[in-house]
Amino acid sequence: MIGVLVVGDVINDVVVRPTGASAVDTDIAAEVSSVPGGSGANQVSWLAALGVPVRLAARVGIADAGIHLGLLARAGVDSALSVDPDVATGSIVVIVGDDGTRSMFTDRGANARLDADCLPPALLDGMGHLHVTGHTFVEPGARAAVVSLWQSAGAAGLSRSVDVGSAGFLGAFGSEFLDWTRGADVIFANPAEGRIVTGLDETASRDEVITALLQHAPVVVLKLGPEGSVVAAGAAIVVCPPTGGLIVDPTGAGDAFCAGFLASWLEGAGLPEAGASATRAAAAAMARVGGRPALGPDPGEANAAASGATAAPSDEVGGAPITGPPWERLRQAARAASETAYAPYSGLRVGAAGLTDGGDVLIGCNVENASFGLTLCAECGLVSALRAAAKERLVAVSVVAQDGEPLTPCGRCRQLLLDNGGPDLLVDRGPAVDPISLGELLPGAFGPGELAERREP
Repeated sequence: MIGVLVVGDVINDVVVRPTGASAVDTDIAAEVSSVPGGSGANQVSWLAALGVPVRLAARVGIADAGIHLGLLARAGVDSALSVDPDVATGSIVVIVGDDGTRSMFTDRGANARLDADCLPPALLDGMGHLHVTGHTFVEPGARAAVVSLWQSAGAAGLSRSVDVGSAGFLGAFGSEFLDWTRGADVIFANPAEGRIVTGLDETASRDEVITALLQHAPVVVLKLGPEGSVVAAGAAIVVCPPTGGLIVDPTGAGDAFCAGFLASWLEGAGLPEAGASATRAAAAAMARVGGRPALGPDPGEANAAASGATAAPSDEVGGAPITGPPWERLRQAARAASETAYAPYSGLRVGAAGLTDGGDVLIGCNVENASFGLTLCAECGLVSALRAAAKERLVAVSVVAQDGEPLTPCGRCRQLLLDNGGPDLLVDRGPAVDPISLGELLPGAFGPGELAERREP
């Protein structure tokens, strides 16, 4: 199956569904949900659920980097998340009206600081398609980096698609957007977005928008919200009616739609089949709160991952296999944690990241002390985070220095990890070497079992 690299946003969504009558200067009853979102993260999650090998390039804040890495890992996504030590992950407040319309208040946060260092050409390795979201073109630095990667993908022979994504953010740029994405194979847009990027006025019809967009890409997908969609390629035009069904939250429906179309189209499906796949995915998204598919129960996935087995997340659309602990994501999270370490005496900043038996990724960093002997290793912080989060057990751990190179836990930390992961806990030794079990690192250890056996009555 063709691998897809997506460049887009990771966002913390706050979805508000008012249940009381509108009022001013007072409380209004509402259902409020905090869920992970962002156009790029939503799209890769749906692609993975549909069985597509997928990688996400994005930027997040350090405070919740481990959370987002863990969620994407559970979804089956290969994440290349850059971590911003100064700016928080982007956030958005989505107010959903009774008729399914939305008002969105967006702080792009760390997404706005995406740059060339976040998007090296090596991200394209092993991929056959590049998909980018329009939000990544808003800031000049991010735009330059995305355009450079876009051009590299074209030169390497990858097919490419773009989801315009935001009339509000891109209105100031107009037809420049189509210059930045020259050579696209597929363009996704709604009518308002299509008018903006083609320079048409507000009176332009859907057919006029499609005709104008076809001058820039051989396949145009016009998203019409509750009216379905229109897919066009040359003279062929396919109208895809909506499936109907429950509308709980339309957030992310367009992202699921893009994923559904690409998953089918990249495998050679015709326009009607790809359009139908897109419509089904969008309907599944609208039937739940938030913009991503369900992940299924945590423990089964984590236990399968820890044992090296393959598990398929339960999902209403499909499942993508997770094989082995997500070592690269753990290394990224540990590297991010090292940025906040307090190491004025040794100068060695260390970060640790661990995968719990519930599928969560937790982090810790070293904290030195003037007395030296009271210094806390990064693994100490990790175990504290485990207990503070009310999690039971670690199944995989990566400890790295600030340069990203792995470090072996010291003797004290091996004993500490034993109580919180057991001898089967896997410890990272870098990408070129197989991980080692804690039992091998600490043979003949004195653990909780021995204490229970030897305790005097």
